[in-house]
Amino acid sequence: MTPICVLVVGTEKRFGNDIQEFKNYLSSIGCDVTVLTIGKDRVTRSVRHIVSATGAQPFLLAYKGHGSPLGWEGGHLYLSLAFTLRKIQGDLVVINETCYGHSLIKYLRFLRSACNTCVIAPFDSKDKSYGGSIRDA
Repeated sequence: MTPICVLVVGTEKRFGNDIQEFKNYLSSIGCDVTVLTIGKDRVTRSVRHIVSATGAQPFLLAYKGHGSPLGWEGGHLYLSLAFTLRKIQGDLVVINETCYGHSLIKYLRFLRSACNTCVIAPFDSKDKSYGGSIRDA
């Protein structure tokens, strides 16, 4: 099964450089990669559409941009994202490289099994940074 990867870029240009390098790596190892940009693409709708077509394939969602305790910049709420991600049948890895990145966990923990869900967030829910995961991948 080909892993499905959705990489979401925030509005600042500096975020796009790291995502592009990550995309190149994921493509080189055989992943099916889609890149979406906040403010340019219809991110929530696009993620929902990709998830609905995924089946049991492994799924990676990575975000690099600005965030708040409620979600990503541009009004993309964690609650809505979590309800979309619960529909993934296979393994799920989320790299949420944004301020308050761990806040996503409180929504996913009730909708997904810990057995097949992994969230990597270098910023905790109080906005403390622990480094950069996408840049270092």
